[in-house]
Amino acid sequence: MPEVLRQIIPLGCGFTTEPDKPSFVPYVFAACGKPNPRVLFLPTASADSESSIAGFYEMMARVECRPSYLALYRQPKDMVERIEKADIIYVGGGNTRNLIALWKAAGLDVLFRAAWERGTVLTGQSAGGICWFDDAQTTSTGEPGPVKCLGFLPGSCSTHYDSNAARRPHLQKAVADGIISPGYALDDNAGLHFHGTRLHAALALEPHRKVYRVERTAEGAYRETEVPAQLVGPESVKA
Repeated sequence: MPEVLRQIIPLGCGFTTEPDKPSFVPYVFAACGKPNPRVLFLPTASADSESSIAGFYEMMARVECRPSYLALYRQPKDMVERIEKADIIYVGGGNTRNLIALWKAAGLDVLFRAAWERGTVLTGQSAGGICWFDDAQTTSTGEPGPVKCLGFLPGSCSTHYDSNAARRPHLQKAVADGIISPGYALDDNAGLHFHGTRLHAALALEPHRKVYRVERTAEGAYRETEVPAQLVGPESVKA
C-alpha cells in the first residue's frame, strides 16, 4: 500500500481566481491531484463573516471544484463529516489568536491533523498560512507579536513581510531574543509547500516576491537568508 503524502501549503496571499491576477489555486489543485476536488473553506479567522463566505463561493465558481464551508460559530452537526470528505482544506485570513483558540476548543486541531494524515491538502493564506506551525508572528492585536499555533510544522512563519513595514524588524529581534522560533518569512504572493514536515519547495507568483529563512545565531543575533523560490506564476484563471 503506497504511503500517504501529507501536504501543507502555507501562503502569504494569492489564493484567488480573479481574472488576470496571479494565483496559487492551480498549484494547490495540482498538488491535490484529484479532478473536481472537494474544497472546504474555514472562515474562522474572519469570525465566519458572510462576506468572506460569499467571496469564497464567487472565487470557486471560476474553477472546477466542489466548494463547501464550515462556519465554526454555528457548530454544524455534520462538522466531522465535512472535514472527512474534503480533498483540500483552505483557511482564510483574519485573527490568528481567535482561530487557534476556537479550533482547539472545538477539537478541530485533532480533526485537521487526522485529515492531514489521510492525505487531505491543508492550505491557507495569512492567518490560514501561519496557523500550521509551532508558532508565528501575528498582528492580531494590532502590533506584531508572537502566537502559539497548531504545531503540525516545526518552527515559525510570518506573512506580509514586504507589505507591512513593522513585521521585518520585529521578527528579526523576536527570533534573536528567542521569543519566536526560527522559521520562514513570506512576502505577499509567496508561499511554501511541505511534504510531511520537510520543505518541498518555496514558491513565488512573481519574480520580486521572496521567501526568507530567519534564524538565531550562536551569538544571540539573527541571520536572514533568502530561500530560492520556484516561480509558479503569474497565472490567470479564466472566468
